[in-house]
Amino acid sequence: MSDVVFVFVGQCGVTVGDAFLRQCRKHDASFGRGADGLMRAVLVDTEPKVVRRVLQADPAKAVPRASKASRASRASRASRASRATRSSESSEPGGNASGGTPGCGPLHMYQDQQVVVGQGGRGANFACGFNGSDAVVEAVLERVRREAESATISAVVVVHSLGGGTGSGLGSRVVASLRDLLPSSLLASVAILPHMSGETPLQHYNTCLALATLQRCADVVFCFENDALLTDVGARKTQKGISFDDLNGKLARSLAGALLPPRQQQDRLGRFAQSRLWDLVTSVCPAEAWKLVSCWHAEHHGRGDPADPAKLATHVCKQHPRYSAENTLHGVCAAQAVCWFRGSSAHELHQQLADKLTKELNFVAWNPSPLHVHAGGGLGTTETALTLVANSSCVTDPVGHALRRAKEMYAAGAFLHWYRRNGTCEGDFTTAFECLDNVVADYASWSL
Repeated sequence: MSDVVFVFVGQCGVTVGDAFLRQCRKHDASFGRGADGLMRAVLVDTEPKVVRRVLQADPAKAVPRASKASRASRASRASRASRATRSSESSEPGGNASGGTPGCGPLHMYQDQQVVVGQGGRGANFACGFNGSDAVVEAVLERVRREAESATISAVVVVHSLGGGTGSGLGSRVVASLRDLLPSSLLASVAILPHMSGETPLQHYNTCLALATLQRCADVVFCFENDALLTDVGARKTQKGISFDDLNGKLARSLAGALLPPRQQQDRLGRFAQSRLWDLVTSVCPAEAWKLVSCWHAEHHGRGDPADPAKLATHVCKQHPRYSAENTLHGVCAAQAVCWFRGSSAHELHQQLADKLTKELNFVAWNPSPLHVHAGGGLGTTETALTLVANSSCVTDPVGHALRRAKEMYAAGAFLHWYRRNGTCEGDFTTAFECLDNVVADYASWSL
Protein backbone atom coordinates (compact mmCIF):
# COMPACT_ATOMS: atom_id res chain seq x y z
CA MET A 1 0.00 0.00 0.00
CA SER A 2 1.29 3.47 -0.88
CA ASP A 3 1.69 6.19 1.74
CA VAL A 4 2.44 8.81 -0.94
CA VAL A 5 -0.23 10.87 -2.73
CA PHE A 6 0.49 12.28 -6.20
CA VAL A 7 -1.09 15.49 -7.52
CA PHE A 8 -0.65 16.27 -11.23
CA VAL A 9 -1.40 19.89 -12.16
CA GLY A 10 -1.84 21.38 -15.64
CA GLN A 11 -1.37 19.91 -19.10
CA CYS A 12 2.31 19.12 -18.58
CA GLY A 13 1.83 17.84 -15.04
CA VAL A 14 -1.04 15.51 -15.97
CA THR A 15 0.76 14.11 -19.02
CA VAL A 16 4.11 13.59 -17.29
CA GLY A 17 2.52 12.30 -14.09
CA ASP A 18 0.42 9.73 -15.93
CA ALA A 19 3.50 8.55 -17.88
CA PHE A 20 5.43 8.32 -14.59
CA LEU A 21 2.80 6.11 -12.93
CA ARG A 22 2.64 3.84 -15.98
CA GLN A 23 6.42 3.48 -15.96
CA CYS A 24 6.38 2.58 -12.28
CA ARG A 25 3.58 0.03 -12.76
CA LYS A 26 5.73 -1.82 -15.31
CA HIS A 27 8.09 -2.53 -12.44
CA ASP A 28 5.60 -2.90 -9.60
CA ALA A 29 1.85 -3.16 -10.29
CA SER A 30 1.07 -2.14 -6.70
CA PHE A 31 3.04 1.11 -6.84
CA GLY A 32 0.97 4.17 -5.94
CA ARG A 33 -2.14 2.17 -5.00
CA GLY A 34 -4.12 2.53 -1.81
CA ALA A 35 -5.84 -0.17 0.25
CA ASP A 36 -8.85 -0.01 -2.11
CA GLY A 37 -6.63 -0.84 -5.11
CA LEU A 38 -7.04 2.61 -6.70
CA MET A 39 -4.20 5.00 -7.50
CA ARG A 40 -3.58 7.61 -4.81
CA ALA A 41 -3.43 10.39 -7.39
CA VAL A 42 -5.36 13.56 -8.23
CA LEU A 43 -5.42 14.91 -11.82
CA VAL A 44 -5.93 18.69 -11.97
CA ASP A 45 -6.34 20.97 -14.97
CA THR A 46 -8.26 24.11 -15.85
CA GLU A 47 -9.28 22.67 -19.22
CA PRO A 48 -10.62 19.13 -19.76
CA LYS A 49 -8.89 18.22 -23.02
CA VAL A 50 -5.67 16.76 -21.60
CA VAL A 51 -7.43 14.93 -18.76
CA ARG A 52 -9.90 13.52 -21.28
CA ARG A 53 -7.03 12.30 -23.45
CA VAL A 54 -5.41 10.58 -20.47
CA LEU A 55 -8.68 8.88 -19.50
CA GLN A 56 -9.32 7.75 -23.08
CA ALA A 57 -5.84 6.26 -23.59
CA ASP A 58 -5.69 2.49 -23.10
CA PRO A 59 -2.39 1.01 -24.31
CA ALA A 60 -3.24 -2.37 -22.79
CA LYS A 61 -5.99 -2.75 -25.36
CA ALA A 62 -4.12 -1.40 -28.36
CA VAL A 63 -4.86 -3.17 -31.67
CA PRO A 64 -3.34 -2.97 -35.18
CA ARG A 65 -4.20 0.26 -37.00
CA ALA A 66 -4.83 -1.35 -40.41
CA SER A 67 -8.01 -3.24 -39.46
CA LYS A 68 -11.42 -1.57 -39.99
CA ALA A 69 -12.73 -3.55 -37.06
CA SER A 70 -9.86 -2.20 -34.98
CA ARG A 71 -10.73 1.38 -35.88
CA ALA A 72 -14.37 0.78 -35.07
CA SER A 73 -13.40 -0.79 -31.75
CA ARG A 74 -11.19 2.17 -30.87
CA ALA A 75 -13.93 4.59 -31.82
CA SER A 76 -16.38 2.72 -29.61
CA ARG A 77 -14.00 2.77 -26.65
CA ALA A 78 -13.26 6.46 -27.19
CA SER A 79 -16.98 7.21 -27.31
CA ARG A 80 -17.61 5.38 -24.04
CA ALA A 81 -14.65 7.11 -22.38
CA SER A 82 -15.80 10.48 -23.71
CA ARG A 83 -19.29 9.98 -22.28
CA ALA A 84 -17.80 9.00 -18.92
CA THR A 85 -15.55 12.07 -18.96
CA ARG A 86 -18.38 14.42 -19.93
CA SER A 87 -20.48 13.09 -17.09
CA SER A 88 -17.63 13.71 -14.68
CA GLU A 89 -17.39 17.37 -15.78
CA SER A 90 -21.03 18.17 -15.14
CA SER A 91 -21.15 18.59 -11.37
CA GLU A 92 -19.20 20.62 -8.83
CA PRO A 93 -16.71 23.47 -9.59
CA GLY A 94 -13.96 20.85 -9.49
CA GLY A 95 -15.59 19.28 -12.53
CA ASN A 96 -16.35 15.78 -11.26
CA ALA A 97 -19.34 13.66 -10.45
CA SER A 98 -19.53 11.94 -7.13
CA GLY A 99 -20.05 8.24 -7.11
CA GLY A 100 -17.96 7.45 -10.20
CA THR A 101 -17.33 3.83 -11.07
CA PRO A 102 -14.07 2.62 -9.49
CA GLY A 103 -11.54 1.55 -12.06
CA CYS A 104 -12.80 3.67 -14.95
CA GLY A 105 -10.08 4.98 -17.24
CA PRO A 106 -6.98 3.28 -18.62
CA LEU A 107 -5.69 0.17 -16.90
CA HIS A 108 -8.17 0.81 -14.06
CA MET A 109 -5.89 3.53 -12.71
CA TYR A 110 -8.30 6.40 -12.01
CA GLN A 111 -11.88 7.04 -11.05
CA ASP A 112 -14.04 10.13 -11.52
CA GLN A 113 -13.48 11.50 -8.03
CA GLN A 114 -9.75 11.73 -8.70
CA VAL A 115 -10.18 14.24 -11.54
CA VAL A 116 -10.53 17.98 -10.92
CA VAL A 117 -11.31 20.13 -13.96
CA GLY A 118 -11.84 23.90 -13.93
CA GLN A 119 -13.67 26.12 -16.36
CA GLY A 120 -11.24 27.72 -18.83
CA GLY A 121 -7.48 28.26 -18.94
CA ARG A 122 -5.31 30.65 -16.96
CA GLY A 123 -3.93 32.75 -19.80
CA ALA A 124 -0.27 31.76 -19.23
CA ASN A 125 -0.42 34.09 -16.20
CA PHE A 126 0.82 33.09 -12.74
CA ALA A 127 -1.49 35.59 -11.04
CA CYS A 128 -4.58 34.20 -12.74
CA GLY A 129 -3.64 30.63 -11.78
CA PHE A 130 -2.64 31.49 -8.21
CA ASN A 131 -5.42 33.94 -7.28
CA GLY A 132 -8.24 32.85 -9.58
CA SER A 133 -8.55 29.14 -8.79
CA ASP A 134 -10.19 29.00 -5.36
CA ALA A 135 -12.85 26.42 -6.34
CA VAL A 136 -10.30 24.15 -8.02
CA VAL A 137 -7.89 24.35 -5.07
CA GLU A 138 -10.66 23.54 -2.59
CA ALA A 139 -11.69 20.53 -4.70
CA VAL A 140 -8.08 19.29 -4.72
CA LEU A 141 -7.77 19.71 -0.94
CA GLU A 142 -11.03 17.83 -0.41
CA ARG A 143 -9.71 14.86 -2.39
CA VAL A 144 -6.46 14.86 -0.44
CA ARG A 145 -8.44 15.00 2.82
CA ARG A 146 -10.31 11.88 1.72
CA GLU A 147 -6.99 10.13 1.14
CA ALA A 148 -5.76 11.25 4.57
CA GLU A 149 -8.91 9.86 6.20
CA SER A 150 -8.53 6.46 4.53
CA ALA A 151 -4.81 5.99 5.21
CA THR A 152 -1.73 7.76 6.50
CA ILE A 153 -0.06 10.23 4.13
CA SER A 154 3.68 10.46 4.70
CA ALA A 155 4.37 12.53 1.55
CA VAL A 156 2.68 14.41 -1.28
CA VAL A 157 4.35 14.81 -4.69
CA VAL A 158 3.05 17.62 -6.93
CA VAL A 159 4.04 17.48 -10.63
CA HIS A 160 3.67 20.72 -12.63
CA SER A 161 5.45 23.04 -15.05
CA LEU A 162 6.63 26.59 -14.35
CA GLY A 163 6.12 28.31 -17.71
CA GLY A 164 2.32 28.52 -18.02
CA GLY A 165 -0.38 29.97 -15.82
CA THR A 166 -1.90 26.70 -14.62
CA GLY A 167 1.36 24.91 -13.83
CA SER A 168 3.10 27.88 -12.22
CA GLY A 169 0.19 29.66 -10.54
CA LEU A 170 -2.26 26.88 -9.69
CA GLY A 171 0.59 24.39 -9.11
CA SER A 172 2.36 26.58 -6.56
CA ARG A 173 -1.00 27.51 -4.95
CA VAL A 174 -1.74 23.81 -4.50
CA VAL A 175 1.69 23.31 -2.88
CA ALA A 176 1.14 26.25 -0.53
CA SER A 177 -2.35 25.01 0.43
CA LEU A 178 -1.10 21.46 1.01
CA ARG A 179 1.58 22.83 3.34
CA ASP A 180 -1.18 24.24 5.54
CA LEU A 181 -3.31 21.08 5.26
CA LEU A 182 -0.51 18.58 5.97
CA PRO A 183 2.16 20.43 7.99
CA SER A 184 3.95 17.26 9.14
CA SER A 185 3.99 15.41 5.80
CA LEU A 186 6.83 15.63 3.30
CA LEU A 187 5.89 17.95 0.43
CA ALA A 188 7.82 17.50 -2.82
CA SER A 189 7.44 19.47 -6.04
CA VAL A 190 8.47 18.13 -9.44
CA ALA A 191 8.91 21.34 -11.43
CA ILE A 192 9.52 21.39 -15.20
CA LEU A 193 11.38 24.57 -16.19
CA PRO A 194 10.61 26.12 -19.61
CA HIS A 195 13.09 26.51 -22.47
CA MET A 196 15.47 29.42 -21.90
CA SER A 197 14.85 30.64 -25.46
CA GLY A 198 11.24 31.32 -24.52
CA GLU A 199 7.90 29.55 -24.72
CA THR A 200 5.57 32.37 -23.62
CA PRO A 201 6.18 36.12 -23.05
CA LEU A 202 5.36 35.77 -19.35
CA GLN A 203 7.37 32.63 -18.58
CA HIS A 204 10.18 34.43 -16.73
CA TYR A 205 7.75 36.16 -14.39
CA ASN A 206 5.86 32.90 -13.89
CA THR A 207 9.02 30.92 -13.16
CA CYS A 208 10.32 33.38 -10.57
CA LEU A 209 7.01 33.81 -8.75
CA ALA A 210 6.42 30.05 -8.68
CA LEU A 211 9.95 29.13 -7.56
CA ALA A 212 9.80 31.66 -4.73
CA THR A 213 6.56 30.06 -3.50
CA LEU A 214 8.05 26.56 -3.77
CA GLN A 215 11.20 27.66 -1.95
CA ARG A 216 9.01 28.86 0.91
CA CYS A 217 6.49 25.99 1.10
CA ALA A 218 7.99 22.77 -0.33
CA ASP A 219 10.54 20.51 1.35
CA VAL A 220 12.27 19.66 -1.92
CA VAL A 221 11.94 20.75 -5.56
CA PHE A 222 13.03 18.30 -8.26
CA CYS A 223 13.99 20.59 -11.15
CA PHE A 224 13.83 19.28 -14.73
CA GLU A 225 15.00 21.59 -17.53
CA ASN A 226 13.30 21.31 -20.91
CA ASP A 227 16.55 22.37 -22.60
CA ALA A 228 18.53 19.56 -20.95
CA LEU A 229 15.83 16.99 -21.78
CA LEU A 230 15.76 18.13 -25.41
CA THR A 231 19.55 17.91 -25.71
CA ASP A 232 19.70 14.42 -24.22
CA VAL A 233 16.79 13.02 -26.25
CA GLY A 234 18.04 14.70 -29.44
CA ALA A 235 21.45 13.08 -29.10
CA ARG A 236 19.80 9.65 -29.32
CA LYS A 237 17.21 10.32 -32.02
CA THR A 238 19.13 10.93 -35.21
CA GLN A 239 16.57 9.91 -37.83
CA LYS A 240 13.12 10.70 -36.47
CA GLY A 241 11.96 14.00 -35.07
CA ILE A 242 11.56 14.67 -31.36
CA SER A 243 8.00 14.70 -30.03
CA PHE A 244 6.50 15.76 -26.71
CA ASP A 245 5.97 12.07 -25.98
CA ASP A 246 9.75 11.54 -26.25
CA LEU A 247 10.45 14.34 -23.77
CA ASN A 248 7.67 13.26 -21.41
CA GLY A 249 8.85 9.65 -21.57
CA LYS A 250 12.43 10.64 -20.74
CA LEU A 251 11.25 12.77 -17.82
CA ALA A 252 8.94 10.01 -16.56
CA ARG A 253 11.73 7.41 -16.61
CA SER A 254 14.11 9.81 -14.84
CA LEU A 255 11.53 10.49 -12.15
CA ALA A 256 10.76 6.79 -11.80
CA GLY A 257 14.45 6.04 -11.39
CA ALA A 258 14.60 8.56 -8.56
CA LEU A 259 11.36 7.77 -6.71
CA LEU A 260 10.54 4.13 -7.45
CA PRO A 261 11.84 1.89 -4.64
CA PRO A 262 13.26 -1.40 -5.91
CA ARG A 263 11.76 -4.64 -4.68
CA GLN A 264 13.03 -5.84 -1.33
CA GLN A 265 14.75 -2.55 -0.59
CA GLN A 266 16.40 -2.65 2.82
CA ASP A 267 17.70 0.08 5.05
CA ARG A 268 21.02 -0.05 6.91
CA LEU A 269 19.45 -2.07 9.74
CA GLY A 270 18.28 -4.74 7.31
CA ARG A 271 14.59 -3.84 7.58
CA PHE A 272 12.40 -3.65 4.51
CA ALA A 273 11.59 -0.02 3.70
CA GLN A 274 8.10 0.96 2.53
CA SER A 275 9.04 4.33 1.07
CA ARG A 276 12.40 5.84 0.32
CA LEU A 277 11.27 9.38 -0.48
CA TRP A 278 12.02 10.61 3.04
CA ASP A 279 15.48 9.03 2.93
CA LEU A 280 16.17 10.51 -0.50
CA VAL A 281 15.22 14.04 0.54
CA THR A 282 17.18 13.95 3.79
CA SER A 283 20.20 12.67 1.86
CA VAL A 284 20.28 15.30 -0.91
CA CYS A 285 19.11 18.36 1.04
CA PRO A 286 21.82 19.07 3.65
CA ALA A 287 20.36 22.51 4.54
CA GLU A 288 16.87 23.98 4.62
CA ALA A 289 17.73 26.67 2.04
CA TRP A 290 19.18 24.16 -0.45
CA LYS A 291 16.11 22.40 -1.75
CA LEU A 292 16.46 22.70 -5.56
CA VAL A 293 17.53 19.22 -6.68
CA SER A 294 18.54 18.03 -10.17
CA CYS A 295 18.10 14.55 -11.65
CA TRP A 296 19.93 12.78 -14.50
CA HIS A 297 19.17 9.37 -15.96
CA ALA A 298 20.76 6.92 -18.41
CA GLU A 299 19.58 3.45 -19.40
CA HIS A 300 20.36 0.42 -21.52
CA HIS A 301 17.54 -1.65 -23.05
CA GLY A 302 19.52 -4.82 -23.78
CA ARG A 303 19.65 -4.44 -27.56
CA GLY A 304 23.00 -5.37 -29.10
CA ASP A 305 26.02 -5.14 -26.81
CA PRO A 306 25.62 -5.80 -23.09
CA ALA A 307 25.32 -2.79 -20.82
CA ASP A 308 28.51 -1.09 -19.68
CA PRO A 309 27.91 0.59 -16.31
CA ALA A 310 30.96 2.80 -16.82
CA LYS A 311 29.41 4.19 -20.02
CA LEU A 312 26.14 4.84 -18.21
CA ALA A 313 28.04 6.70 -15.48
CA THR A 314 29.93 8.71 -18.10
CA HIS A 315 26.68 9.62 -19.86
CA VAL A 316 25.13 10.81 -16.59
CA CYS A 317 28.23 12.83 -15.70
CA LYS A 318 28.18 14.52 -19.12
CA GLN A 319 24.66 15.74 -18.36
CA HIS A 320 25.99 17.42 -15.21
CA PRO A 321 27.80 20.59 -16.41
CA ARG A 322 31.25 21.42 -15.10
CA TYR A 323 31.01 25.18 -15.53
CA SER A 324 28.21 27.67 -15.17
CA ALA A 325 26.75 28.95 -18.44
CA GLU A 326 25.83 32.21 -16.70
CA ASN A 327 29.34 32.73 -15.27
CA THR A 328 32.04 30.59 -16.90
CA LEU A 329 34.55 31.55 -14.19
CA HIS A 330 32.63 29.52 -11.63
CA GLY A 331 32.84 25.76 -11.64
CA VAL A 332 29.71 23.76 -10.86
CA CYS A 333 29.81 21.97 -7.51
CA ALA A 334 27.60 19.30 -5.97
CA ALA A 335 27.00 19.25 -2.23
CA GLN A 336 25.31 15.86 -2.01
CA ALA A 337 24.28 13.14 -4.46
CA VAL A 338 22.47 9.81 -4.44
CA CYS A 339 22.96 7.32 -7.26
CA TRP A 340 20.76 4.32 -8.03
CA PHE A 341 22.09 1.62 -10.33
CA ARG A 342 19.60 -1.03 -11.44
CA GLY A 343 20.74 -4.23 -13.10
CA SER A 344 21.65 -7.86 -12.60
CA SER A 345 25.27 -7.08 -11.69
CA ALA A 346 24.50 -3.98 -9.65
CA HIS A 347 25.94 -5.14 -6.32
CA GLU A 348 29.24 -6.32 -7.82
CA LEU A 349 29.79 -2.92 -9.49
CA HIS A 350 28.83 -0.85 -6.48
CA GLN A 351 32.34 0.37 -5.57
CA GLN A 352 33.37 0.81 -9.21
CA LEU A 353 30.48 3.20 -9.80
CA ALA A 354 31.18 5.08 -6.58
CA ASP A 355 34.81 5.67 -7.62
CA LYS A 356 33.79 6.73 -11.13
CA LEU A 357 31.18 9.26 -9.99
CA THR A 358 33.36 10.66 -7.22
CA LYS A 359 36.11 11.30 -9.75
CA GLU A 360 33.85 12.89 -12.37
CA LEU A 361 31.63 15.05 -10.15
CA ASN A 362 33.04 18.16 -8.49
CA PHE A 363 31.92 17.78 -4.89
CA VAL A 364 32.31 20.47 -2.26
CA ALA A 365 35.27 20.15 0.07
CA TRP A 366 33.30 20.55 3.30
CA ASN A 367 31.27 17.33 2.89
CA PRO A 368 33.28 14.22 3.87
CA SER A 369 30.69 11.79 2.46
CA PRO A 370 28.91 13.48 -0.46
CA LEU A 371 27.92 10.42 -2.51
CA HIS A 372 25.74 7.42 -1.72
CA VAL A 373 25.47 4.63 -4.31
CA HIS A 374 22.67 2.08 -4.06
CA ALA A 375 21.88 -1.01 -6.11
CA GLY A 376 18.51 -2.48 -6.89
CA GLY A 377 16.34 -4.36 -9.36
CA GLY A 378 15.36 -3.32 -12.86
CA LEU A 379 13.20 -0.39 -13.93
CA GLY A 380 10.16 -1.73 -15.79
CA THR A 381 11.20 -3.06 -19.18
CA THR A 382 14.67 -1.51 -18.86
CA GLU A 383 17.35 -4.05 -17.96
CA THR A 384 20.01 -1.62 -16.77
CA ALA A 385 19.60 2.00 -15.67
CA LEU A 386 21.52 4.56 -13.67
CA THR A 387 19.87 7.56 -11.99
CA LEU A 388 21.76 10.38 -10.27
CA VAL A 389 19.94 12.80 -7.94
CA ALA A 390 22.15 15.68 -6.83
CA ASN A 391 21.95 18.97 -5.01
CA SER A 392 24.15 20.90 -7.42
CA SER A 393 24.91 24.54 -8.14
CA CYS A 394 24.13 23.90 -11.83
CA VAL A 395 20.52 24.78 -10.98
CA THR A 396 21.59 28.43 -10.78
CA ASP A 397 21.85 28.58 -14.60
CA PRO A 398 18.13 28.26 -15.43
CA VAL A 399 17.07 30.03 -12.24
CA GLY A 400 19.55 32.86 -12.74
CA HIS A 401 18.56 33.24 -16.40
CA ALA A 402 14.85 33.52 -15.55
CA LEU A 403 15.61 35.91 -12.69
CA ARG A 404 17.74 38.21 -14.84
CA ARG A 405 15.19 38.34 -17.67
CA ALA A 406 12.30 38.89 -15.22
CA LYS A 407 14.14 41.81 -13.62
CA GLU A 408 14.74 43.37 -17.04
CA MET A 409 11.04 43.09 -17.88
CA TYR A 410 10.05 44.41 -14.46
CA ALA A 411 12.35 47.44 -14.79
CA ALA A 412 10.69 48.23 -18.12
CA GLY A 413 7.22 47.78 -16.62
CA ALA A 414 6.37 45.12 -19.22
CA PHE A 415 3.17 43.10 -18.73
CA LEU A 416 2.78 44.15 -15.09
CA HIS A 417 -0.79 45.37 -15.62
CA TRP A 418 -1.90 41.80 -16.38
CA TYR A 419 -0.61 40.67 -12.98
CA ARG A 420 -2.06 43.62 -11.06
CA ARG A 421 -5.46 42.94 -12.60
CA ASN A 422 -5.36 39.39 -11.20
CA GLY A 423 -4.19 40.24 -7.70
CA THR A 424 -0.38 40.12 -7.87
CA CYS A 425 1.23 43.43 -6.89
CA GLU A 426 4.73 44.87 -7.14
CA GLY A 427 5.53 43.70 -3.62
CA ASP A 428 5.05 40.09 -4.70
CA PHE A 429 7.62 40.57 -7.47
CA THR A 430 10.24 42.21 -5.26
CA THR A 431 9.78 39.52 -2.60
CA ALA A 432 10.22 36.77 -5.22
CA PHE A 433 13.31 38.47 -6.67
CA GLU A 434 14.88 38.83 -3.23
CA CYS A 435 14.17 35.18 -2.42
CA LEU A 436 15.75 33.89 -5.63
CA ASP A 437 18.70 36.28 -5.32
CA ASN A 438 19.49 34.62 -1.98
CA VAL A 439 19.06 31.14 -3.49
CA VAL A 440 21.42 31.87 -6.39
CA ALA A 441 23.98 33.47 -4.06
CA ASP A 442 23.90 30.48 -1.70
CA TYR A 443 24.47 27.97 -4.50
CA ALA A 444 27.14 30.11 -6.20
CA SER A 445 29.10 30.33 -2.94
CA TRP A 446 29.93 26.62 -3.18
CA SER A 447 32.30 27.20 -6.08
CA LEU A 448 34.11 30.22 -4.63
